[in-house]
Amino acid sequence: MNTIGFRILACGVLLAILAAAPAHAFLDDITIEIKQDTDKEFISYDDQLETLQFSIELKNTTQNEIRGKMWVYIIGENVGKEAKRNKYAMLDIQKMPVKLERYEEAKYQTKEIENEFDRYWITHGAEYYGVMVAIKDMDGKVVASKSNRQKLEKLADEIMKTKKGKSFDD
Repeated sequence: MNTIGFRILACGVLLAILAAAPAHAFLDDITIEIKQDTDKEFISYDDQLETLQFSIELKNTTQNEIRGKMWVYIIGENVGKEAKRNKYAMLDIQKMPVKLERYEEAKYQTKEIENEFDRYWITHGAEYYGVMVAIKDMDGKVVASKSNRQKLEKLADEIMKTKKGKSFDD
């Protein structure tokens, strides 16, 4: 077989493999951009109240439709006695359906949450630390994730196992 014949055969085999692959195999091609809108104020001598809300922009960079759910994990850094046992707390988890046509972009907004903590006197609670977004396909498989903190991206598996109101460590 000559070189041209071999190349044509190799291309044909590659195309057959790609055609047989499930569509969700290509969902890694989602770009996620996170913007936060946070506000912090003292509500007493030393207690602080944070108001947290996030805008998330998704961009499908593939020719495949993306369907599934977006999970938004809002994470705090423990400041009270719990900080000695576990460094982080799951402040909130929000889920929303995602459907992106090929090459489509969409913007999502989380619900606003309030978080109260005291870092100075009778320490309690957890101060906002970061957010992680995970896109899961219809089978529940994570196809894309991103955080505004690199450290949280390394803890993705632990974060996705943690329930709201519970703590975890690195």
